[in-house]
Formats: sequence, structure tokens, C-alpha cells
Amino acid sequence: MKPVKFAIIGAGGIAQQFVKAVNNTDKAEIIMVASKDMEKAKAFAEKHGIPSYGSYEEVYNNPEVEAIYLSTTHNFHHDIIIEALNHGKHVLCEKAMVLSEKEALDVISLSQEKGLLLMEAMWSRHNPAVKKVKEWIKEGKIGRLVTGNLSWGFEASHDPKHRLINPDLAGGAAWDIGVYALLTTDYVIGKKPLEVKTLCKRGETGVDMIDHYALLYDDAIVSLTCNLYCNMPFLVSFNGTKGYIKADRLPFADRVYLYDSNHNLIEEFVDPDERKQGVNVNGFIYQVEEAARCIREGLCESPVVPHEDSLWSTRIYDKLLSE
Repeated sequence: MKPVKFAIIGAGGIAQQFVKAVNNTDKAEIIMVASKDMEKAKAFAEKHGIPSYGSYEEVYNNPEVEAIYLSTTHNFHHDIIIEALNHGKHVLCEKAMVLSEKEALDVISLSQEKGLLLMEAMWSRHNPAVKKVKEWIKEGKIGRLVTGNLSWGFEASHDPKHRLINPDLAGGAAWDIGVYALLTTDYVIGKKPLEVKTLCKRGETGVDMIDHYALLYDDAIVSLTCNLYCNMPFLVSFNGTKGYIKADRLPFADRVYLYDSNHNLIEEFVDPDERKQGVNVNGFIYQVEEAARCIREGLCESPVVPHEDSLWSTRIYDKLLSE
């Protein structure tokens, strides 16, 4: 397969993970990076050996660029996606892809109208350890799912201008880490809940700092809690009538454990991929390869991260943040 030629828009920290991933696959290459800060774009290009740099408009108008990896702060995503699609570029957009159901409907409908790939960069769904959890649940290894728990949090910057707590930059727990909790859990369970109940605690800048989601299924309840106030253990489990699954730092995990109902370890999965270069790079590699495959096959959405799942998560953000 001919490598897909990507441009990066947004030369921040997460874009460096993308570069590492692309350097470990032959399915894609990076030919350009763009930033509103031209010196930042230049420095990023020189550091990573990217052939050229420029403005967003130069990316849109570059006929060699086939696809855009978008890694700006969330507040800019909607408008950049619209511009990119209107210029005939496929888009792999960092999570959270957009901020509301209305924005999601805008970008998804345009992607489908143009026949161009639009994919939320939910790298965790491509992580082999996450896929193994999904497989165990689907195969009934823990019996009927009864409960699930995911808790994750860290102490964010106290600087009100920092992206994590700045409302002008779409700060808050939901769009930064809640998206992982929702879209990873939804993926491994394999079906949508009947109802989602939410709770939200806002901080001094007005953004959501503690979020809780209760996912109600016909015979199970799964609880997700995220916070930006304090560092905490990253606890994940899925518990059923025949056993349970534990994971170290899912969705970042490279190993997961399957226990029977008597607490005996019956299976352990360790990601065997040798291309890993630090946290979550392997998930990024598979994500890049999936995006490239979809582009070459003429798909406008990935079956791993379909549009409907991205749309579903925005409905939950709307619900949470309206309270």
C-alpha cells in the first residue's frame, strides 16, 4: 500500500507521539507541519525531520497533502475539520473530536458528503490490550457482565490559562480524559447503555473538574469517574458472573488479567509488539495504520471508531455540561 501523506496541524506534545508512530510504520509519512506560531512549526519540523512547515492555509492548498492529523486544542477542531474537508483532505482528529452534538453532526455530515475519512483519534481502541478485554467480554470469559469500574485522575496545572482548565481552550475533564473513559468502555462492552446518568463538579475557572458517569445496561451498571484535582490510582475492572478482568492503566495498559470467580488468575495478556517506544505509542501506530487503510479503501469512517460512537459521546458531554 502506498503511504498516505499526512500534514500535522498543531505542533504540541501529542503530535510528537504521532510522529513516533508514523516513524514505526510504512503505511504513512509526514510531509508538513503547520502552526499558528510559525517559529513553533519550524522548530517542530527541524526536530523531527519533517520536510516543510507553514500556515494552515498552506496545508489546505498543498496538493501533495492527502490527510491531516489535527492536534490543536479542542476549541479549534470543528472549524479546522470543516476547512480541511472542504479542501479535499482526510482528517484524523485528536480526541475529543468536537465539543457538542451539533458540531459532531456538522463535521460527520460533511465527511460523508465529501466521501473523505473523518476519524476521531481514539488510539486506545487500537491498543492490543484493550482489544483483548473486548474479546474476553464478548467470548463470555467473565460470564454475564454485572459491574464495571474505571477511575482516573491527576492534578492539572493551577494556571488558569493552561489548556486543561481554561474555558476558552475547551478545558475540563470531559473533553480531555472523560472521552477515553467513555469511548474505551463503550468499545470493550460492545453495546450502548440504555441510559447514562452524569454528575459534574466545576472548578474556579468554570470548567468541569470532577465527572461521574453511570452507564445503565439491562443487567449491569458501569461507573466511570474522572478528575483533574488530584493524582489517584488508575483502577479498572469489569466484573461478571464467572470472573473478572483487571487492567493496569487501561486504556494505556500493555497487559491485562483474567480471573475466575474464586480470584484465581487464569489468563494474562501482554502486548507483544516490539515497536513500542514509551506510553501509548503502540496504540498510535495501529491507529495510523487503520486511518491509512480506510483512506486507501475509500472509507469515510473507520469501523473501529465509527461516526456514531463519536456522535454518542458528544451527546453525553452535552448532558454532563448542561447540569
